[in-house]
Amino acid sequence: MTGLRMEDIVHAYDGHEIVGGLSLEAKPGELTCLLGPSGCGKTTLLRLAAGIEALQRGRITINGNVVANAEDGHDEAPEHRSTGLMFQDYALFPHLTIGENIRFGLNGNAPDRLKWVARAMERTGMSRFVDAYPHTLSGGQQQRAALLRVLAPAPRLLLLDEPFSNLDVTRRNQVRDTTLELLKESGAATLMVTHDPEEAMFVADQILVMKDGRIVQAATPAETYFHPANAFVATLFGPVNRLLGVVRNKLVETPLGLFDAPDLTDGTSAQILVRLEDMRVAEESPGQNTGTPVRVLSARLLGRSSHLRLSAGNENANGVIVQSRVPGVFLPATGADLRVNIDRTKAFVFPA
Repeated sequence: MTGLRMEDIVHAYDGHEIVGGLSLEAKPGELTCLLGPSGCGKTTLLRLAAGIEALQRGRITINGNVVANAEDGHDEAPEHRSTGLMFQDYALFPHLTIGENIRFGLNGNAPDRLKWVARAMERTGMSRFVDAYPHTLSGGQQQRAALLRVLAPAPRLLLLDEPFSNLDVTRRNQVRDTTLELLKESGAATLMVTHDPEEAMFVADQILVMKDGRIVQAATPAETYFHPANAFVATLFGPVNRLLGVVRNKLVETPLGLFDAPDLTDGTSAQILVRLEDMRVAEESPGQNTGTPVRVLSARLLGRSSHLRLSAGNENANGVIVQSRVPGVFLPATGADLRVNIDRTKAFVFPA
């Protein structure tokens, strides 16, 4: 079993290229996440894999079987691809009960799958809604019903289009655990679209970061977070401090100290990106001379952490304003003097 393979995919709407020469793979038993901003082509790839959009260029195979090939015009209908597509708005049939919705894709009685549906509904707390209609359910309950409907026919490929986006934060965290457990147990290859980096980190075995119709990095969540391929990938995971400088002797001098730039040639304009949580701050104390001196511009409590705006260096001569996120409550007075230390191994250096 080889899961999903999409090779050299090109797709355009009204002459505007949405996907440009892209190839990807989603393996059985794994969840592959397409991560990127709106309009980068994520949902278009899902629609092409499902057969909802006609393939314009490239080839698509599912478990080794060619389901679409633009070169010879072959394009199998969606119902022949053994795929399950879960839409962002769930798309439950309003005139059918929840039980009827979930069983909708089963052929005939399918006793084994009917038993699976009964067990899955019991396990997810949906049994008591078997005779209810979709409009009487909460968003989280509708999401579970839509997921079970997709899983019921045991498809070889699952395609999920931002399945948690309509849920509030608390409900989203609860539903994600159940969803991930069911997906893993199914053994199917899963391709999921999201624009939420934290969600991708939580659910994915592999993250495919997209920008302008192309994949700019394909890696595990840890590799994507700790070793971003470029500045675009690094900034997807939250705000960063951006320091500018010029490479000299493989080093970049900034108001927050020197940073190594082993991969850049001397004379190159460079940008150093440092995440807010990697700016370690401490109050000034007698005899302390480690770190860069900074002055507090503001301090705000965010609940589980505190957010600081800090001024480093002379603002009129190569000074810079930076931000830091500190765990817990840390609210120094405006104008207070602090020291900042940065773990250089967690700073990212790219051409400016």
